[in-house]
Amino acid sequence: MSLKINFLLIILALVTNFASAADTLIVGSTNGNAGSNSVPLIVSATHDQPIQGFSISIDYDESALTLDGFDFLGTATETVAPGGVPDYVGSILDSAAGTLVLGVVIGFNPTSPGGSIPQIAVSSIDADDLLRLLFTIGDSVTPGDYEVNLVDGLGNPPVINAYSFAGATVHPELQDGTMTVNNLHRFYFGTYYASPGGAVTPLLRYDHVDEIDGFVASVIYDNAILTLNPPSETFGWYSGLNTDFGLSPDTIEFFLVNLNPVVAPGIGWASFAAQFDFLPPFNGQTLGAGNGQSLLRFPFSVVNDPTLLGTTTIVELSNDYGPPGSPPTANLVVVPPGLGIFPIREDCEIQFLDLPSFKRGNVNGDLVLNLADAVFVINWLFASGPAPQCLDAGDANDDSGTDISDAIYMINYLFASGPALPPPFPDCGLDPTDDSLDCTFSAGC
Repeated sequence: MSLKINFLLIILALVTNFASAADTLIVGSTNGNAGSNSVPLIVSATHDQPIQGFSISIDYDESALTLDGFDFLGTATETVAPGGVPDYVGSILDSAAGTLVLGVVIGFNPTSPGGSIPQIAVSSIDADDLLRLLFTIGDSVTPGDYEVNLVDGLGNPPVINAYSFAGATVHPELQDGTMTVNNLHRFYFGTYYASPGGAVTPLLRYDHVDEIDGFVASVIYDNAILTLNPPSETFGWYSGLNTDFGLSPDTIEFFLVNLNPVVAPGIGWASFAAQFDFLPPFNGQTLGAGNGQSLLRFPFSVVNDPTLLGTTTIVELSNDYGPPGSPPTANLVVVPPGLGIFPIREDCEIQFLDLPSFKRGNVNGDLVLNLADAVFVINWLFASGPAPQCLDAGDANDDSGTDISDAIYMINYLFASGPALPPPFPDCGLDPTDDSLDCTFSAGC
């Protein structure tokens, strides 16, 4: 194979060498998921001379990417080459080192009597695609950007990145590329609503494609506006959420909470570390993949300041703070067998409105969720009973309606270990869902 590369170098190492501002060799950028194969990455060129041959010398991160090969499908090279295939292609792929050197002569013979050999016509503005690199992304590669670089001098003998036309070598400007491994893990809250002097309980939600065996969540908030109120029991941070019933019959075996209401002037901080399988007999319990899964609840009370009306505050998923004397705590999920991934983070926005707050499920107004609330809904629907003063409170499953499913939802929660009611629950607050239901009055809130 080295004889083939040497042959190309003889063609390219010509007396005349030049380049202009229009001459740029470009490795593109693309993305794929961990475990994907044959992900194409395009190598293209702008050039103010025709191209009759070229050589490529690249390296890439072999710990994350495997170069399966290359082709000319859909490229300018395929268009002008005889039969769609260049007359000469020589390559040396070193998968262990993560390098490829490649030489191409598009055609040896003129396309017509007295004509020139096959060539890619001048294109000084719009880049012509020369070839496609086909990569496999490793199954356990963490999300992020992985460079694919044009590096002169790889191989033995050294190969340069160059074009050739009419006996001249063109040394183009080199522009490296990127393979982005998609992040398929997302922490987010959405938008919540609260009234000054009221309460609001954002839920941290999680979208993911892999099962996980633990996570770390870290948030900061404006402590002049919000006060984080710990539940009476540690279990209360996640009771009734996916981190509770999603592990059933198992539960979180290690759960560490760090709270600092004044981690910095004006800033409160809280972090949570969960490991699902921490104690013998080590059954390997995990939280399966899913979208919109609820991990934690954050019960905040709001300062009674009317000037907040019409404003917003942010609860930020932050990687910048930690316990005193310790490094910052980063938001993290752990994919078996111990792969740490930093999820995409989307903060919580809390809008302050002058609206009545309510407690979901508090249909009869006694502030206690029990069978009487489910019966109240059934009597209203089917026995000419009184209507709830707060239809939002009767919307137990938060599907923007009040019907028999809400009564069943409450019964399942109360007696069949069903999921907890969505916020605002168990505390009073505003409805995070924009719907047509109203709440003229809600006792106790």
